[in-house]
Amino acid sequence: MKLQNLTLATAMLLALTGCGSSGGGDSSAAQDKPSVQDAQTQKQVDEAKKAQAAEKNAKTIAEQKAKEARQAQAAAEQKAEVAQKAKTIAEQKAEEARQAQIAAEQKAKNAAELSAEELHKVQEIAKQKAEEARQAQIAAEQKAVEAQQAQTTAEQNAEAARQAQVAAEQKAVEAQKAKAEAEHNAEIARQAQLAAEQKAVEAQKAQAEAEQNAEAARQAQAAAEKNVEEIQKAKAEAEQKVKEAQKALADAEQKAQGDAEKNAEEIQKAKAEAEQKVKEAQKALADAEQKAEDAQKNLADATQSVKNAQDALAAEQQKVKEAQDALAAEKQKFEDAQKAEEARAAKYQALFDLARGIGLDKGTSHDFAKANLDTDKSDLSSALDKVIEQELDHLKGISSNSYPKGKIISEDIDKGALIDNDDIVKKVQRKMVYNQKYSATIADYYVEESYNKTAGFLTDFNPVISNIHTQGLKTQVANIPTEGTATYLGKAFHGAINMALPKPEESNTSRVIERAGTLSYTVNFADKTGAGRILGLGDQIILNQGQISGSGISSTAKQDTLTGSYSLDFFGKNAEEIGGKVTLDGKDTVGFGGTRGEIQK
Repeated sequence: MKLQNLTLATAMLLALTGCGSSGGGDSSAAQDKPSVQDAQTQKQVDEAKKAQAAEKNAKTIAEQKAKEARQAQAAAEQKAEVAQKAKTIAEQKAEEARQAQIAAEQKAKNAAELSAEELHKVQEIAKQKAEEARQAQIAAEQKAVEAQQAQTTAEQNAEAARQAQVAAEQKAVEAQKAKAEAEHNAEIARQAQLAAEQKAVEAQKAQAEAEQNAEAARQAQAAAEKNVEEIQKAKAEAEQKVKEAQKALADAEQKAQGDAEKNAEEIQKAKAEAEQKVKEAQKALADAEQKAEDAQKNLADATQSVKNAQDALAAEQQKVKEAQDALAAEKQKFEDAQKAEEARAAKYQALFDLARGIGLDKGTSHDFAKANLDTDKSDLSSALDKVIEQELDHLKGISSNSYPKGKIISEDIDKGALIDNDDIVKKVQRKMVYNQKYSATIADYYVEESYNKTAGFLTDFNPVISNIHTQGLKTQVANIPTEGTATYLGKAFHGAINMALPKPEESNTSRVIERAGTLSYTVNFADKTGAGRILGLGDQIILNQGQISGSGISSTAKQDTLTGSYSLDFFGKNAEEIGGKVTLDGKDTVGFGGTRGEIQK
């Protein structure tokens, strides 16, 4: 779950913990109250800052790539302009040479008086001019190829810059959205905290009132009990007075009967006084009994008030306990969510590192990690294989539909032909690709092929320009085996693919090259060494022993009297393939690739 999705009720429960502190309960709950909210709000602020930083970084990268693309475009256009000028100059020189040749031939025909030596001299000058024109033409075409390559690179950089710009804009939108969401959640949390604090104040006030009521009820009960005690005492005194009055009346009557000689008036007066005292005593007794009854009723009312106040206090204390329990549960939920989020972050990093560790770029690694956070561990390998399969053509820079795996494909673009004595010299821009599962070895040639004008067979092959490279899912250094030996078997090619002059319909076409060389290369992973050879491309090419360095091997190479070097890299998750090139006499000459057999330990 997302940490920012804490509900309003959660925030209220966090604040209600304050109820416990006003009732003499545990004050630590009130102190802990804002910690969850503060942590949540701080996390949202941190996420917003990270999003803004990512947005700024993505924009900077995109602007840099756009700048590089513009510079590359300008350079490509400049090279194209230089190439066009060179081509124009070459054409002019060729025309001058042609005119000189015509003039020389004309002079040779019309000037029979010229000596053989002079005629030879004129012909040599014409040939020299023709050779200069041919060299100028080659240089112009070479510049044109370089300009075209620069243009292609510039277009690729421009497209990469555009994609980076799109990604940066997308990240900017996501960052703004994350920022707005964080601000919105922070405002909700603030409002919830204010509401919870208000409820806490109200709860504290209610508890204080309940305690005051309980105290007043206790005081009323004590007063009622004291009043009852006093009334009981007054009643007892009244009853005593009634007894005393009745005794006085009886004594008076007895005295009246026993003292006949006394005056009847005094006797009546005494009797009347005695009767009056009896009435007063009886009235005092009745008043005391009424007061006792009222006091008992007041005592009962006070006792009930005490009970009600105690019940109200118990209810408020129960609410405080429930709020504290809810806070504890919410804290636990927050901690669990935080742990879950930390676990997801750790898993994301592990998946990202896994994808980067096998050679995927950062963007693809991010997408893989993000998409597989909930993927079971047992399914991760197949998920990674699926991503690799989807990304391989992108990493290799080709389409496997156009360049089938295991095949060497050649694509030719004719750049014209000329007659040179007994030969037809064809100029060809040629691309060759050897596509394997994890890698593709790609060569760009600009060649001159000379064919016998009469028989049509190949007499000379000159790779004027050559550039060979291998790209794909490069093996990370940590994933190269460290034990045993294995042999890589595969194919090799150079630019010469025609033994006879191609037919017109065979020009400017794409075709599978069946006539290819074979590669055998053995690696001792324990010793970190490798050596091999290439057959089928003329004399055997020896790939001398080299040392594994980084994710590849380089060493010297030899073909008959030609010397040079070779270099290769490991490709695949665990060095399942190799791909590289052989350079002879300073030119990229041969491209090769191979697939590993079983490692023998």
